Amino acid sequence: MALNQRFYEAFRSRDTEALDGLLATEHPVSVVHPGWRALTGRDAVLASWSAIFRNPRAPEVHCEHPAVFLMGTFAMVICTERLPEGALVATNLYAKQSDGWRLTHHHAGPGEGVLSEPEEDSEVLFH
Repeated sequence: MALNQRFYEAFRSRDTEALDGLLATEHPVSVVHPGWRALTGRDAVLASWSAIFRNPRAPEVHCEHPAVFLMGTFAMVICTERLPEGALVATNLYAKQSDGWRLTHHHAGPGEGVLSEPEEDSEVLFH
């Protein structure tokens, strides 16, 4: 998904203006950064990214092994975020709006990355 690539390009280049252009305007926007509380609302989400981009120690992040799931007017990308000091697993949710696809939710945290098929003995839990 090209939009997911543009999201990570904006992240790597610390481009708040580019990220602003990727965020949904017709749907709710939210983010969960590793170790942060969940943030909701376009202004709060954009402010959080701006703060991360201004931090000189913010890591350069690369998306690896993206798995894309299309669900009508929503798409979900699950990927591994590769950082210099390790990896996170991330979920990016995109919504189709009148002017095209836009990012509506990003969540990154500790994890083992993307599993292409459920393990045979894995149990699905809902909470």
